[in-house]
Amino acid sequence: MDSSGRHLLAWFMAVSGALAGCGKSEPAQPTSASAPAPETTAPATTAPPTTPATTAPPTTPATTAPATTGDADATAAPSTTGCVAQDLFQPLSRISPDHASLVGDSVTLCGETDDTIGWCFGIELGSGAVSGAKQRQDDSAHLPNYASALNDPFRRQDDKPVLQLCLDAKTGCKDVYVGNATAATLADDRQRFVVTTLDERERRVRVYDAATFGEIGNILIEKDADLPDCTFGAAVGDALVVATGACPAGSPHKAWLANATTGEKLGDIGGVADFDLRFGGYVHVKDDLWAFRDASGKRIVVQDVKTGAVQATADTSGLGAVASGATWLFASADPLRIVALENRPQTGSIYIIDPMTGALSKRIVPTACP
Repeated sequence: MDSSGRHLLAWFMAVSGALAGCGKSEPAQPTSASAPAPETTAPATTAPPTTPATTAPPTTPATTAPATTGDADATAAPSTTGCVAQDLFQPLSRISPDHASLVGDSVTLCGETDDTIGWCFGIELGSGAVSGAKQRQDDSAHLPNYASALNDPFRRQDDKPVLQLCLDAKTGCKDVYVGNATAATLADDRQRFVVTTLDERERRVRVYDAATFGEIGNILIEKDADLPDCTFGAAVGDALVVATGACPAGSPHKAWLANATTGEKLGDIGGVADFDLRFGGYVHVKDDLWAFRDASGKRIVVQDVKTGAVQATADTSGLGAVASGATWLFASADPLRIVALENRPQTGSIYIIDPMTGALSKRIVPTACP
């Protein structure tokens, strides 16, 4: 699992409907952030920008286009540099995103439209330019990377309560848990994995060494538990994040940091007792700092997972309503930033946040040309 945003929406849907377990890791990211070229035509691109000439045109490499900086008030208006042609904007506005990646200064977003036609789009963070093309049937570089039931690298044996971890072709698949596993995640460094289980009405979060498969942590969350439920545990650095709560909207939720071995609580996510992480996301920023997005989309907090101290909070409540569908959090070290890719107010909307201050430094909202 790379440091892209982590997303649990599809898993929760699977658990609610079929009590299925899942993995949350992402398949290998594409080697290029640009959308795949169609078989017979070149990708469509955004129309020429309407902003002053000092802004880089859509065809300029994103690294040469400086990002707009400043606080949230200074970026109240969308900072896109041009509109998106209608023939490209229509599929972009209709896709149900299931894959996203950040490579360099470009985001890739893929999904199917309501007529089951797959599209991939590239969005340049520097210029705001959008390119896109229909997704090839044999496209293996942009497979769904939200958390779907038993996504790579976890598998469940057919008709057996056995969860397997399949790290690579050489290692093959190995049994990691026998019983009712409701969630499974592999740590960023692939050194540990975390399995959330429900056996004999005891909900537990279990931490394993990925080399030996030995159990190094076993934390009881609830004694008289049941499904459907959206509780899960995941490794964040050397610590553990635990999120609990039922799946239906409006249900109470909470999330906290814990010692991965002893289960000792290190602090509430966001410093509050009711942080809802079930449909949110989390990503490693740098050192012991991680970013967490709440399910409502009203805030993103940057927190030290070793001490529990909150570094910064980004107020995202004024960005518009969050539409249904997957969202992603990314982070990059150079430049140091958090990139939130969300379906508000338009599919493909991007918000760039300074992790040290929580300031919204830029927003990119695709708009249709007249």
